[in-house]
Amino acid sequence: ECPADLAADAANDLILAAYPQHDAVGWFAAKDGKPAGTATGFAQLAGVAVGKGGAAFAISGGAVVRFTRANPEPTVVVPADRLRNPWRLAVDAASGDLLVAENSLQFKHADPHHQVKRFDAAGKLLNAYGKPEGRTDGVY
Repeated sequence: ECPADLAADAANDLILAAYPQHDAVGWFAAKDGKPAGTATGFAQLAGVAVGKGGAAFAISGGAVVRFTRANPEPTVVVPADRLRNPWRLAVDAASGDLLVAENSLQFKHADPHHQVKRFDAAGKLLNAYGKPEGRTDGVY
């Protein structure tokens, strides 16, 4: 089956793949694609990202969680009540900050909402980019 999202784990020469249809993530060797581990229990799995040292992050249940191959039990970093329709995730390689893209178009019956939010590694909101309602029609 095809993963819904991928992230590179350069520190460990691995690829992290998100499988929302199974509420699971899997690690694969970057060189040959051989399985290198699995973690389950990620309800409503959306985006994944990998930070320094191989720390993995995922959007699960509308929250951002942190986990590793050695300790796959997810720990909440950004609670779901601080996000709105999160669907993609990235880690700033220089600072370790988390960037969360919110996009209501990915969810049926959601109110219009499009922003990117920056959080530090502890989950503190640092900035929000864009208007919550998204870009309006007209000249940019």
